[in-house]
Amino acid sequence: MEMMTGLTTRRVLLRTGSAAAMPAALALAGCRLNEPREGEPPSQQPANLTYVTWRPQPEPQQLEEKAAALFTAKRPHIKVSVTQWGYGQYLDKMGTLTAAGTPPDAIHVDTLWIPAWAEQGVLLPLGERLKRHPLGQKENIYPQLWPHVTYQGKPYVVPFATSVMALFHHRDLFAEVGLKPPDASWQFEDLLNAAQRLTRDRDGDGAPDQWGVMGGATGWWVSLFGGRLVDDHANPQRSALEMPETVRAVQTVADLTNKYRATPPAGAQNNFYAGRTAMMFNWGAQVLTARRDVKSTQWDIARTSPLSPVRPLSKLHLNIGVHAQGVAKTSPHQEQSWAFVEWLTTEYVPIWARELGYGVPANTKVANSPDYLVPGQLPPSMKVLVEEMQYGLLPHPMHPRWAEAQGLIDAAWREVMAGKTTAAAAHKALTPQIDAILRR
Repeated sequence: MEMMTGLTTRRVLLRTGSAAAMPAALALAGCRLNEPREGEPPSQQPANLTYVTWRPQPEPQQLEEKAAALFTAKRPHIKVSVTQWGYGQYLDKMGTLTAAGTPPDAIHVDTLWIPAWAEQGVLLPLGERLKRHPLGQKENIYPQLWPHVTYQGKPYVVPFATSVMALFHHRDLFAEVGLKPPDASWQFEDLLNAAQRLTRDRDGDGAPDQWGVMGGATGWWVSLFGGRLVDDHANPQRSALEMPETVRAVQTVADLTNKYRATPPAGAQNNFYAGRTAMMFNWGAQVLTARRDVKSTQWDIARTSPLSPVRPLSKLHLNIGVHAQGVAKTSPHQEQSWAFVEWLTTEYVPIWARELGYGVPANTKVANSPDYLVPGQLPPSMKVLVEEMQYGLLPHPMHPRWAEAQGLIDAAWREVMAGKTTAAAAHKALTPQIDAILRR
């Protein structure tokens, strides 16, 4: 998952390009949208809604705006304006809007934030609304996603998509050194051997200019190795950072750079897309970037679960982040906002999967459909993202102050990756700090 930033007190007004572009007549009409009409159920009352998400790239921006237009075409009494921020800005902006009493109506939620937002009254518990969700959505969603969106027994959002880690690789670079590309038979030793052989000095200047592998998210490696961050993710009381599996996972990632010299130094540019890194651990969302930026057609993705030392693999729990959609508790248009969230997580999902699809759809039927898998399009092994969903998922530790704890962990891990300390020493120092946060 991407790094979070702390909340700020800077106040920002929520504005959107689409709202600014409204013709004057529509803007005047919108002033009357919020006036209730006697005798109509709340979901049929007119409303202007705001929806926020953290994907600022042009393609998602256009697709989210298209989603709002498609929804309004079916429900003309509800207008939706879309605002997107970068992930690093998202919490700051949301904190500012919440403090100012002007939160959005519908919210794209990273499940890492659910405990804090539930405690702060930002998110509306879905309760009975979820039971009435159309198309039997709760039954159709991958069941292992529900713990990610439930806090103290209450679901606060609807899963929309999930991020699955894949091993991206250039098949032509493997062929150059006489290696077969990764497949389901690979174990960690195969990865290490290939990464070392694929790290090469191609221009003869004495320094590598092609690297074997980019390591990916450290927290994911912890799950791959069977480790944990806390004793109980649903009700965390103590740190589990000193578990042997957790220490080993973090040290392994650091060793790929500092011991085996098969990964570029910390902070170096990821040049997988330019064909100068043979393998890359990254979320399935990067399929979009690879389709756009990799000039060669000789790239693919492979499953990562076989690399785990956990045996049997059926016991493996991969920590995979979940994108979800929710309603602001303070929204004056809760029913209309819920209608929009219902639509986003049902009718809109096949459209999103077909036109963008940056993660595995939470809806099992859509995930296995041509809308998402797109036969004939790179990568050839797109199906592996769906296949990896068979393994259990560990939710983020469900504690309202976990973001603070994760910040300390991330800072310590950067020191380990830079070779300034060991994972064992860093985790020993972190344990009392994390325990103190969990006790608050």
